Amino acid sequence: MFHLMITNWRGVFDAEDQALSFSADNLNMALGFDRIRVGLNRAYEEAVSNDKARLGNSKALH
Repeated sequence: MFHLMITNWRGVFDAEDQALSFSADNLNMALGFDRIRVGLNRAYEEAVSNDKARLGNSKALH
């Protein structure tokens, strides 16, 4: 699911504090960490279940 939604990132750093460029391989690596998957799932569920968030992102309102 996240492979279709995440197309770029910023502020992601490796163990040596170097910026980690976005790629499918790096996304797969990041998704291998439980805490990252849990955080992404939690943020996604909050975004789609919160009526205000959905309304704020609606193109129909703009």
